[in-house]
Amino acid sequence: ADLTSLGKVKAVVERAVSEDTVFDLVINNAGVMALAEYSETGDGFETQIHVDYVAPVVLLRGLLDNGRVAPAGKIVVVSSIAHLHLARVGGYAADRINWGNKEAYNKWQSYCMAKGIVSMYAAYLGRRLAQEGSGITVNSVHPGAIMTNLQFDLPLEELIQFGWLGPDGEPHPRFKTVEQGAATTVYAAVHEEMEGVTGCYLENCRVSPKGKTPAPDAPAYLAFGVSDYVLDEALQDELVRITDEKLAPHGVRASM
Repeated sequence: ADLTSLGKVKAVVERAVSEDTVFDLVINNAGVMALAEYSETGDGFETQIHVDYVAPVVLLRGLLDNGRVAPAGKIVVVSSIAHLHLARVGGYAADRINWGNKEAYNKWQSYCMAKGIVSMYAAYLGRRLAQEGSGITVNSVHPGAIMTNLQFDLPLEELIQFGWLGPDGEPHPRFKTVEQGAATTVYAAVHEEMEGVTGCYLENCRVSPKGKTPAPDAPAYLAFGVSDYVLDEALQDELVRITDEKLAPHGVRASM
């Protein structure tokens, strides 16, 4: 589906309903990162917030509302270590989410925020489903630092500055292959150790402890763990209330 269009995201749900498809596993993997220029989707949201947060929310609520996830199904949301780096660009506060303001746009703030709030939403869903007695689990994962076409909008100079590429243009040795990067997603989806585990953030095939904000000059790949704000239930609830307000004109909601 084209995740820049809520209509097309809803169409996925409608097709699942019409074909009576029930999913044992749902993986939200698509995303965009650090777009150099501000842009909005046709639904009026800043593109990164839309693709990396709004679209997964609409898809998951649609599938859940219509019984399209199996009773013991697993939902895995691909997040990023970038949520830790939000501290470098102002930190988390609900009123700092750029839903659609060109003048306030910062490419890294929008990306880090989108990855942070999608992890918050995964934790929220996992908690609420568990409270309702559901067997569906929801977790978010950091796949690791991987050189893919996700970096398509980043200039070579910036990749070298961040230490992602060496002067020879080769990825840093600590970068993972695509297959290694997929491992934590697969682990969250099918490993027996993840049975009944919900509302967590994972990296390197394990549930992450709470992490520390990396030093400003620390390479991005040296940050580990999950930020406190992601697991804060009051902040999750606040985020969902605001998301409901933003989604109301589109006839959908985030809350349970």
